Amino acid sequence: MGDTDDRDGGTFFAPAARASQAALERDVAFAAANPVVDALLALASGLLAVLNEERQVVAVNQSFLDLLGVPNAQDLLGLRQGEALKCTHAHDPPNGCGTTEFCVGCGAAIAIVSSLATEATQERKCILTTEIAGTPREMCFQVRACPMRSGRRRYVVLFLHDITTAEHLAMLNRALLHDVSNHLLALLGASELLAADGIGDRELLQTVSAAARQVRGAVAVHRALLNDNRRMPTTALTEIQIAPFIDELVSTFRVHPAASRKSLVASGHESIRTLRSDAALLMRVLGNMVVNALEATPPGGCVRIGLAEFPAHLEFSVHNPGVIPRPIAVRIFQRYFSTHNESGRGLGTYAMKLIGEQVLGGKVDFTSTESDGTTFRFLHPW
Repeated sequence: MGDTDDRDGGTFFAPAARASQAALERDVAFAAANPVVDALLALASGLLAVLNEERQVVAVNQSFLDLLGVPNAQDLLGLRQGEALKCTHAHDPPNGCGTTEFCVGCGAAIAIVSSLATEATQERKCILTTEIAGTPREMCFQVRACPMRSGRRRYVVLFLHDITTAEHLAMLNRALLHDVSNHLLALLGASELLAADGIGDRELLQTVSAAARQVRGAVAVHRALLNDNRRMPTTALTEIQIAPFIDELVSTFRVHPAASRKSLVASGHESIRTLRSDAALLMRVLGNMVVNALEATPPGGCVRIGLAEFPAHLEFSVHNPGVIPRPIAVRIFQRYFSTHNESGRGLGTYAMKLIGEQVLGGKVDFTSTESDGTTFRFLHPW
């Protein structure tokens, strides 16, 4: 009998094959009898698991069991790390944990596979949507995968340090500064033009006033997010005049640093009269879309804001000519996920979906292809 089973090998990332029952039992016996593994399980702070070369659990420490609320390590033996941690994608096609499209960007999967391939310690940040407590929630782990051998068999000692709280606080602090900075930059740009022109004109004064309102709205959203609550507070809806609102959106972000040497244009809003919404929160959703689009657009490029009427909703769209790589696209609305390495990133797209769907009752989504570029859409009910 071989060391692996014969299951379908379909995968987007890591090999699908698992150890045969006999091989798994030998791996579990090795981990149980190894004094180094025993010492690590007893002394390591945080979560620790030992995996075989098929990425299956063969030993875990008490902290791992406590996190999961599992009384007996036997219940986890043979599972892959995502299955043990109840990752919401652990059973996705084609063959579950490690093989799914989502796993291509998973820090734990990358660290484990890299450690096995290079026989060197690998470290990554892992953002996990888990159902440990019965409902989906995001967790962040700093993951370290350390290789070890016993004869021809390879193993990985997997350390996981829970950094969810630290990441959440860093994200909120950065998010507030980010939003306040965006709108204060708009205030600064407009005020400099006013100073250069002397008295200034009505349009510029309106830009200053609009930016000040956005600062106030950003602070209100920040306070709501501090509660770490998916059920954000309700808001009072008012009639918004669409044409002036879109004009305000364009004038506000035309002076943003990300708009330097780029054009920002809007169309489709001239004939649409009103919409019941919260102006500050709607501006937050669309503003994040616009800034992201501007940041993804090269000098000389154009970001286009569009509106289209449908019986049940008003569709706002923000288009840029770039394309989002698939490994990023599948995770773009996940909390804490970011293409930047600094702590505290990963709120912009998460917040636009949270506010747009759970507060304003709409639908936030996007498409991104080589031929058509990237378009974020917000379908706002009338």
